[in-house]
Amino acid sequence: MIRRLVFASVLLSISVTTLAQRPASVVAVERDERNAKIFFRPGETESMNYRTPTRSGLIDGTPYKYTIDSQGRADYGQVGEWTVRSRFDEMEDTETWYLVHDDARLLVMPAPVGKPSRFCVIGHDYPGRHAMARVDTEQPVTAQGDDCFSSARLLSELLSASTIRTRRYEWPEDLPVDAVGDASHFADAVLLYAFMKKTRFE
Repeated sequence: MIRRLVFASVLLSISVTTLAQRPASVVAVERDERNAKIFFRPGETESMNYRTPTRSGLIDGTPYKYTIDSQGRADYGQVGEWTVRSRFDEMEDTETWYLVHDDARLLVMPAPVGKPSRFCVIGHDYPGRHAMARVDTEQPVTAQGDDCFSSARLLSELLSASTIRTRRYEWPEDLPVDAVGDASHFADAVLLYAFMKKTRFE
């Protein structure tokens, strides 16, 4: 477990490679050729899922998968109940990567060691109310504002968690709405997240 988490931290800390002074077409071809040979784990199988290339395998006995986009880059991934997703900003030409647990309604943006990770309880939008998240039987973490929040403790707890619970308030009903999900395999999902993010930005 410790070795996997250290490896994930190293991957998360890798900065974007600068490809200045090289023709864009050459860079694109090299990237596509390289990504076609990069795999998250040895022995992956490749298949077509609704005309989308998909790679799958096992990590510590747990199934995982990720799709490949038209440029040969890792695009959408899943380990256990955690999914790896990204959103492209059309105004700033940037991508934001995150992990999502749909059942627990939790979005996680992991950060390198020493920097705060961000959490959002999906659907929370009631002014003046604060979202909450709780791992197993640990003390809940309460958002300080109405929106997303940072918490080093919550990230640490998730790495060995069994269950994740959240509480949100949805406008216009001023009532708590709770959600719960299987939080296991979060550490493995962070590894897949780091791998996919690295292939997209190098």
